[in-house]
Amino acid sequence: MMLSLEEIEIALARFFNYRQNIIMPNFYIEHECDLLILRKTGYAVEVEIKRSLADMKNDFKKKHNHESNKIAEFYYAFPTSIADKCSPLVPDHAGILVVSYGYNGYLKVVCIKSPKRNKQARKWAKEEIEKVLRYSVYRIWNLKRVLDRYKKKENANK
Repeated sequence: MMLSLEEIEIALARFFNYRQNIIMPNFYIEHECDLLILRKTGYAVEVEIKRSLADMKNDFKKKHNHESNKIAEFYYAFPTSIADKCSPLVPDHAGILVVSYGYNGYLKVVCIKSPKRNKQARKWAKEEIEKVLRYSVYRIWNLKRVLDRYKKKENANK
């Protein structure tokens, strides 16, 4: 069974501990980050999620190469089903996270390669962190609106 993007994002959010770090999907810095993690230290981690080999290969056509002085660590994450095909393509500086079902049916994330730290990375300024928090609040309310519409539609169909 193919893992959905949302399942992978949720597993990664648990892995990076959303109770201690600010974790935001699809956030734009100089490029779009599939998952941005702002650690309590003020440094950021980017995770690029890939669900197919073709998606992985297309990533190398991007001009930005996931390089930014705002990102201290960079990972690729993909399901176990494509790990053998995608891992050899991962650049030396990037880490590798593999997502799979655990014995109890929960998704688990395993780090099979740690990233090299970007020595040019800087801490995020307070204003930059506040921007991420502001966007996350917008998304909560948009999600609540969508869920409310879905609930009303579901109740109307009963």
